[in-house]
Amino acid sequence: MYTVGLDADIYILVSVLEDILILKIKLLAGNNIFNLSPPLLGIFLFIIIYFNLLNKGKYVFSNKCKNKIYLYTCEVGIIYKFLPQIFIVGYIRSADCLLILPWKNKINKYKDKLSLYLLLFNNFVRTFSTLFIIIHCFLKFSKRYYSLIVTKNFELIKKYEHLNKHKKPNSEDEFGFYLAGLIEGDGYISKRSVEIAFHISDSHLAYYIKKRIGYGNITKYSHTQNAIRYTVWNKEGIIKILNLVNGKFFSKYKNDQIRKYIEKHKLPFTLLPSLFELYPHDKTIWKNWILNNYWLCGFTDADGSFTIHISKKKTHKLGYSLKLEYKIVQKHEDVILPIKEVFGGHSYNDNLVYRYRFASLKEQYKVIDYFDKYQLNSSKYVRYLKWRKCYRLYLERQHLDPKGIKNILNIINSFRD
Repeated sequence: MYTVGLDADIYILVSVLEDILILKIKLLAGNNIFNLSPPLLGIFLFIIIYFNLLNKGKYVFSNKCKNKIYLYTCEVGIIYKFLPQIFIVGYIRSADCLLILPWKNKINKYKDKLSLYLLLFNNFVRTFSTLFIIIHCFLKFSKRYYSLIVTKNFELIKKYEHLNKHKKPNSEDEFGFYLAGLIEGDGYISKRSVEIAFHISDSHLAYYIKKRIGYGNITKYSHTQNAIRYTVWNKEGIIKILNLVNGKFFSKYKNDQIRKYIEKHKLPFTLLPSLFELYPHDKTIWKNWILNNYWLCGFTDADGSFTIHISKKKTHKLGYSLKLEYKIVQKHEDVILPIKEVFGGHSYNDNLVYRYRFASLKEQYKVIDYFDKYQLNSSKYVRYLKWRKCYRLYLERQHLDPKGIKNILNIINSFRD
């Protein structure tokens, strides 16, 4: 090969043709031990030569191709390039097949019919061989593709295998960003008080905020039993809150509420502008700001949610489609802008409120990276852990396995509880 410049493909083709020729000679040597009909014989010999060709392709390319994907591509290319030319039924003619039958001396009377039958059998075997190649190559490639995806996700799987111990914002600066996000999400600063709404299941968070500030009280709403509110009427308590959140809001409308309170009580307070007021168009600063403090954590505890959906779809392998969503509902659109810039997703107007959704499974790691670093403090933290677990199952491709689907369904049922 290397001295005369023969191509590796030609070497494989010549080698297989020699094997076919030797096989034909042995079959036509006068032995009547082969009591097989032509189509079954063709299928039997086809399978032998197919795997023989596959092994020769591996032998030729294994030393040259260190990349397994490239090696597999070469194997498939060899098969599809040369197999139609060396197909066994094409080289063993009808007459050759008839010679190996034990009743070869009695076929003259039915020679025309047998030739027609053999032609039909040849077409059948050719069709069978084509389907065999397609199915075999598809299964082999899908198996390798699956392993490649899992290997690609291995770093994320390893990264999210363990979770850091839960911690709350320690310093006054961290707590100020968290409180600013909480107020911007579901709080209100009136001319007389500061009020933050909580779900009844987050009563512990309301008492934690009260303890950190040292002022205010917690009461139930009169129109619903599912929510409570933390209210600060004391002037000293309100000034402490304003000092904590000063310059830590993103949008403008909360600063407008503070200005009204300052004007009402004529306080000597210097109000710093919000980020949107300072940089209304600089999206790079938005991203750096939102990913490096507790603001989004507090905002999500107030108005964010994590949901898991699994629906039936015929186009998927097991008939199920997995969807993980991070959602926010707000009355003001500008507060959603930085979140959309950081994570992607889309927002839309729905009955005087703005809804934001982010559901890209390929990029959900952005959400996880943030909330692993700045951890939630409400009951949504438990939902986030379950949501995070489903994402790990997705990385491990468990949603393509019946057991994995069952685990995801159990997590969804615990969400409803």
